[in-house]
Amino acid sequence: SSKPFILRVRQPDGTVERVGFANAQAAQDLTLRQALEQQGRNILQYPCSVQFGSTCIPLTNEDETTSPSSQQTLQSLGIRHGSLLTIAPGDTQDKKPSGLQAKPSRRNKESIHNKWDPFPDLAKDYEGALRMIRRRKNSAQLSFNDLSAMHQALHSVEPQSTGPLHRLYLCQVAAERFAQATATAENRPRVALLLGTRHRERRDLKKIRHKTSLSSTTEAEEFCQVAKVQAVWQPQQQQQHQSNKYLYDAQTELLHFDRKEAVMKVAEWLGLVPIGWMYSYPEQRHGSGSKDEDSLPVFGHDIQTAAQLQMSHMRRVGRDEADRGFCTVAMQTPSGATEVFQVSDVAVQMVAENMLVFDNDGTSTDKKKKKKKASNTTKSSNNKKKSASHNKPRRFVTTRHPVLVDGQETTELDSVLCLVNTALLSHTGTFVGKSSSGVKKTNPYQLTKKMRKTLSKALKDAATASTSGQGQLLELLCNFNVLVALYDELPAADMESLVKSVGKYAKGLKKATALDPAILKRLDQVTTVG
Repeated sequence: SSKPFILRVRQPDGTVERVGFANAQAAQDLTLRQALEQQGRNILQYPCSVQFGSTCIPLTNEDETTSPSSQQTLQSLGIRHGSLLTIAPGDTQDKKPSGLQAKPSRRNKESIHNKWDPFPDLAKDYEGALRMIRRRKNSAQLSFNDLSAMHQALHSVEPQSTGPLHRLYLCQVAAERFAQATATAENRPRVALLLGTRHRERRDLKKIRHKTSLSSTTEAEEFCQVAKVQAVWQPQQQQQHQSNKYLYDAQTELLHFDRKEAVMKVAEWLGLVPIGWMYSYPEQRHGSGSKDEDSLPVFGHDIQTAAQLQMSHMRRVGRDEADRGFCTVAMQTPSGATEVFQVSDVAVQMVAENMLVFDNDGTSTDKKKKKKKASNTTKSSNNKKKSASHNKPRRFVTTRHPVLVDGQETTELDSVLCLVNTALLSHTGTFVGKSSSGVKKTNPYQLTKKMRKTLSKALKDAATASTSGQGQLLELLCNFNVLVALYDELPAADMESLVKSVGKYAKGLKKATALDPAILKRLDQVTTVG
C-alpha cells in the first residue's frame, strides 16, 4: 500500500482544511486546480490565487489559462506531502496599490532620479518600515517587535575616528591666492576644487628606521593614505546670496565638477584626481558669545555640500576605500586659519537619502517656524534683527525623521558628529603657477591680458632659441588654470599633446621635453593680444 498524500489549505476566512489522497504518486501527477477540486468539494471561488512559500499562482475559470504554472503538476511545482497552501480571493497580478500602499515615501519621491547609495551597508528606510507596520496593525498600539523594527531602521550617528585619508598636504601658494581672492570680493565666501595625487607613506614620519644586517627582514611599518594638492581650480561663482553674506555659491559649477570636460580632461592628462574642496567663511559667522557654535568651521550646510561632492566623486571612482577619500578644507577670512575634515560615512549616506532638512538660507525648518511664531508678536525693528540672525548657517541641523545619538532618538543632529579630523601639512603644488593664477576671477575659462602677453613673449623666445629655450614657456604652462583656459582654444589632439608634455616637464624630464613647432604656432595665434 502506498503512503497517503495530504495538503493543508488555508481559506480566506482563516480556517484550515485538509485535502487527502490515498495514493501519493497519483496525487503528485495532478495539477493544482485538479487537486483542490477533487471529490466535488467547493474549495476554490474564482478568481483567486494560491500561495505557497514565495510562489503565487493566479486561478480563474476552468476554461481560462492565466499562468503556465496553473497547468503544472504538484510534483513540478515542488508541492509535497503536508504543504500549506493559502487561498487569497481575487487576482493579485497587476494590482494597483491603494491606501497607504499608494503613498510613496518622501525619500523615494524626492530621490527618484538618484537612488545610488554610497554606502549600501549603512542604508536605512525608516518610512518604509513604518508603512509596513501600519499595514499590519489595525490599531495604534505597537508591539515590542514593531518598536524594535523601527529602532533598527534609524541611522545611528556616532563619532568616526579615522577616514580614508590620514593627512592632507595643502599647497601654500594656492591657499594664499584663495585667501586674496576672498579678500578682494569683500570677504564673500568662495569655493574651490582641490586636485592632486594620492600616496602611501609612513604613519609616523619622525620614526627612525634601523637596519641590523643585510640578511634580516625589513621592519614592518605602518603606512597610511595621504593626499597632496597639486592644483586648485576656482569655478564660476555668482553673488546670488546678496542678502546673506555667510553662504557661498556651490550650485553654479562646483557641485557639477564632474561634468566640466575641460577640468576633468586636463586633470586626467596631468595624472590628477579630485581629492577635496575648499571654502572660506567670514569670522562674523559665529557671532559673539555664542555657546552653541563654539567657533566650529563646518556647519550643517557645509556638510551637505561636502557629502554631495563626495558622492559625485565616488560615482566616478567607486566605493573602494583607497580611492573614495575626499577632504573638506575650511578657511577663515581674513585671518587665514585653515582646518581640514572628512565627512563620516553615515553622514554621506544620510545626505544621499535626503535626510537633512534645509531652507534656501541654510536654516533648519523646525527652528525657523518657531522663530516665525515669535516674530509675529514683536515690532518690525526687531524682526530685521531676527531675520539677520537666522540667515546664518547653524551648527545643529534638523533631520526628516529621528536618528540615534548615544542610544536616544533625536531630530536635532550636531554637525560635530559628522566630521572626521584630518591632519594638515603644507607643501608647494606642481601645477599652481609661480606668478599668478593667470585667469580672470569672474571667468576661469579666459586668460588675463597680462598672462597672454607673458605667454606671447615666451613663445617668441622659444621660437628663436633651441629646444632648451622652451623652459620658460613650459614653466608658465605648469599652471592648471591656464591649461583649462586654453582647452577650448586648441584642437583636442594638440591640447592633449601639450598637456602631457607639460606633465612630463613637471616630473623632472626637462631636457627630454620638447613641444611640437606646429603646436607652438597655433598657441602663438591664440595668445596674440589683438
